[in-house]
Amino acid sequence: MMCVQGPMAQVWIPFRFVNSERRPGTGVTTPRVILNTPGRRGGLLVVLVISLVVTTITLGTAVPAARNYVRQEKEAELRFVLGEFRRAIRKFQETNGRAPETISELRRDGNGVPFLRRVYTDPFTGKEDWVMEVLDGKTWVRSACEEKSLAGVPYRDFR
Repeated sequence: MMCVQGPMAQVWIPFRFVNSERRPGTGVTTPRVILNTPGRRGGLLVVLVISLVVTTITLGTAVPAARNYVRQEKEAELRFVLGEFRRAIRKFQETNGRAPETISELRRDGNGVPFLRRVYTDPFTGKEDWVMEVLDGKTWVRSACEEKSLAGVPYRDFR
């Protein structure tokens, strides 16, 4: 070990000088330094393994949480879109006295009156493949997706 004194304090540096080199043409001698750490071999490997384990555990918990977050956002978007369809169907029935036959009829009826700003895409299928059906005398629009929600309810049963 070697003690180096600086303006602030003494610092112990764990190295030793080995075979000093002389720079050609300058007359300056430059020492080559070798770290002197007896009994500490493999310390860096242990630190790398611990870092890898901590990173793996963190990613193992973060990835499923991110997937659930994306799915919750899609479910919220689906509920919003279905609400827009419900409002458009209700306004169409109030104006025309009958239920719409197609979804494109909600975009503009026979008189050119729009009831929807646009035909939305299904957040789960990525297409405009909505299913229109009449249940108990009411017209509903539902998703064509066959998957189940986080609560276990099929998306086709969302109203």
